[in-house]
Amino acid sequence: MQSLRVESILRPIFVSLPMPRGIDGDALLAGYRLALEGQPLEALQSVVLKLVKGTWPEEVTFCPRPPELANMVREEARRIREATMPRIDYRPAERPPMVALMAKKYEGRRVLAENVEIGAFKPTEWPPGTCFVPILGKVFAPDETETKKTESPSYQRYRKSREPVRSFHEPVQNVEYWEQIQAIKDAPTITEEQHALRRKIASSVASASQYDNQQGEAAE
Repeated sequence: MQSLRVESILRPIFVSLPMPRGIDGDALLAGYRLALEGQPLEALQSVVLKLVKGTWPEEVTFCPRPPELANMVREEARRIREATMPRIDYRPAERPPMVALMAKKYEGRRVLAENVEIGAFKPTEWPPGTCFVPILGKVFAPDETETKKTESPSYQRYRKSREPVRSFHEPVQNVEYWEQIQAIKDAPTITEEQHALRRKIASSVASASQYDNQQGEAAE
C-alpha cells in the first residue's frame, strides 16, 4: 500500500520532467521506492509539488536520480519540522545581571549585616576594609585573603572627621562637684585618653580652688 502511494505521488515528476538519458522509467521508479523508504510522505509531496511548479530552490531540468531525490526529501522534512516546531518564549533572568555578578564576586566572603539601606551605612562604625554593596544590601567583612593594610593619612582624617565630637565642661565653677568626680575610683583598666582627661580636670579643679582662695583673701 505504501509503495502504491509513493508511485502515485511521484507520477507528476515523470510528466513534468524528462528522464535522464539511458535510464529506464521502471528502473528509476524502483530506485525511488528504495531510496525513499522510511521518508515522510508529507515531505515527498511537498518536493514533488515544488518540482512541478518550478519553485524548488535549485534548478532541476531532469528527473532527479534516487539519491538526489532522497536528499531533497530529507531537506524538505527538516524545513517542515522547523516550521512546525513550537516557539519558546524568551524569559529574562529573574535577577538583573549586575546582582548576579556582584553575588558571585563576594561569594564565600563573611557577611556582617544584611538588608542594610544605603543611607543607614556609616563607614566609621565598621572595621577598616569592610565593604558595603548597596545592590545586595549586605555588609561584608574585610577580605581575609589580602594582607592587612595600614590606613592612609587621608582615610584617618576622614574617619576622624566622622567621629562624634568629644567635649567636657571646664570645671571653673562648681569645684565641689568636680572634686567628687575626681574621687570616684578608676576602672581596672583606663585608656591614655582617660588619663589625660583626668589630669586636665585635676588641673582645672586646682586652678579653680586657688582662684577661690585668692578671692577669699582679698575679701578679708
